Amino acid sequence: MAYQRLNPGSAALVAPVLQSYEERYVALGSISSGTYNLDLSLSNLFTITLSSNVTFTFTNPPASDRSKPITVILTQGAGGSKTATFTNAKYTDGTAPILSTGAGNVDVLTFFTINNGTSYYGTFAMADIK
Repeated sequence: MAYQRLNPGSAALVAPVLQSYEERYVALGSISSGTYNLDLSLSNLFTITLSSNVTFTFTNPPASDRSKPITVILTQGAGGSKTATFTNAKYTDGTAPILSTGAGNVDVLTFFTINNGTSYYGTFAMADIK
């Protein structure tokens, strides 16, 4: 039997047992502007088709004492070879990932922040998914 208890003096769940879990995602469709805000108050999973080179900025990050995972699924639009950069993102060895370039190619990037959005730690989770 699963149970949950509340930490005294806090609204936080301690040791919850979940049988089922889902996340809502936001399908942004085709992005053709040079800059775009990804609003973290709407979701933490976004699907995007790149129809131009885009610089993304995360908005509405969690408070400094919270962490939030973020997943961005990018699909290359017609013609491919579009780039995506993420403001305040930090990557392994300081090198941003190079996206797959073919039209219809799909890449997945993941991020998290622990400092109210001052930095987002990113990884190239999956490349050229078929």
